Amino acid sequence: MRKFKKILVIVSVFCMIAASAMSSFADTTVSMVDMHVIESDNAKVNAEAFTDSYGNGYASNIVEFRADKDGFISYDLNGAYSTFEGTIVSSNDEASGSVIDVGIFADGVLKYSLTDYTRQKAPENFTIDVSGVGTLTIKTKVIGNSGRCIYFVNSRFNKIDKASIYPVRSSLYDQVMIDSKYCNTSKALTIDPRGDLHNGELLFKSSVKSHEAYAMLNLGGKFVELSGTIVASSYMDSDSRGTIIFYLDDKEVYRLKGIKKTSDAKAFKINVKNGKVLKISLFNETDDSCYVSVTDTILKFHEHVLSDWETAQQPTCDTEGKKVRRCTLCGEEIETEVIPALGHKPDGKWVRDHDSTCAEEGADVQHCTVCGKPCESRAIPKLPHTSSDKWVTEKEPTCEEKGTKVLKCSVCGEVLERQELDIIPHDYGNWKNVSGSFWNNPIHRERTCNVCGYKDSEDIYPTDWLKPLVVFASVIIIAGIGSIIITLKLNNLPLAFSSIIRIFKKESVTDEEIEALISRQDVPVQAPVDPDFGPGGQNTENN
Repeated sequence: MRKFKKILVIVSVFCMIAASAMSSFADTTVSMVDMHVIESDNAKVNAEAFTDSYGNGYASNIVEFRADKDGFISYDLNGAYSTFEGTIVSSNDEASGSVIDVGIFADGVLKYSLTDYTRQKAPENFTIDVSGVGTLTIKTKVIGNSGRCIYFVNSRFNKIDKASIYPVRSSLYDQVMIDSKYCNTSKALTIDPRGDLHNGELLFKSSVKSHEAYAMLNLGGKFVELSGTIVASSYMDSDSRGTIIFYLDDKEVYRLKGIKKTSDAKAFKINVKNGKVLKISLFNETDDSCYVSVTDTILKFHEHVLSDWETAQQPTCDTEGKKVRRCTLCGEEIETEVIPALGHKPDGKWVRDHDSTCAEEGADVQHCTVCGKPCESRAIPKLPHTSSDKWVTEKEPTCEEKGTKVLKCSVCGEVLERQELDIIPHDYGNWKNVSGSFWNNPIHRERTCNVCGYKDSEDIYPTDWLKPLVVFASVIIIAGIGSIIITLKLNNLPLAFSSIIRIFKKESVTDEEIEALISRQDVPVQAPVDPDFGPGGQNTENN
């Protein structure tokens, strides 16, 4: 048991150390998509999810480069990172003939190159040492006429505890162009005839012998050294030769002759300390087209000479100021410090700023003796609400929903009390029979509300008590008539029938006739007298 507990403690300690290490790693790792971007073009950070040509899916931490448009991106590292690592892949949508190059430059120096990358190649993992690097730039380019995009996935920068000092550098293509002739400037990834990658270029073209192509750039006395590479362009004719000359403030400082298409790339380094204007000229030594590229240029800044501290921005009562030290040679700000805000000085006199109402508090303030702004305040409680004497209908009731009425403050309009209004009765139309009849109960009938359309319905049984009565009365009548007919003498039938017919016609029957019926005596039936007929019922009109 003791041995088991000991093992358990060791495992627990190990897990704690591992968790701590993982936490530390997470705290010091920054995803590529979260890095500070200095500059970019045709590069999409946090691109949409996609699948690479090997079937691997990626949903986040994706940076897409449009290589067909020389996509690039620059990150500000500030000497605070040790390594840059990740994976480069091709999309499964990329054309089969696509060929793409990638170059990664640290402060202008090529640190990593990937050439002739196609969708047939497996994902490319990389790790780059970026210790002491100020700016990291990734550049892409399509080789030939096909190809489109390339992707960095799951890429990250590993941070160090303390940033290292790094050299501040620039490039010729970042300088102001004073004048140029037959010279094109580009920041894009450049590829020489041997397939080597370069960081941008100044491309000079001289078509005929002794023809000069040039570029004049403003250095402004800020740099001490210029380095780079001179290489023939792939556009250059095979038999052409050229000469490159560098002038600093009209004084020749460097010359390279006999540059041919087959010449090796030539590195150069020139002292440009305090130089104001740099001119680079290409002279053609033949009558064939001559193309020469000045590339991979790095301008190192001079060693700054610091001035005394000077106040660049005065502090105020509520805002910070700033003091700086500049370079006495180039005027650049080298160091800055914050000057704390002075703080307000209240005058000690309370003045009414605004009165209180039932909607908001009032306030008394003290003003600053320096800037005059309010700097201290104290609240004055709100006033009580003044209730209105009239209720206001907020929502009219209907035959479906209750309404509401409110009582408001007569000053600020705030609702002080709210009550419900009862639902109003339905406004029904007439009843309409839907089904059923007098002899086929029940009768189902409906009526509709004229306001909301609600249908009310009921079943009625109006003839239940009447049916037996009608049947009973019919039986009695039939039985009575039958009894009369049976009891009458055969010779009294005319009298009986005549009496019954007259009864149904609502005509009078004499007592003698009734007595004769009861006693079964023969009583002559007296026909009714019509004034249009004579005695015996004869028509007297024509007599």
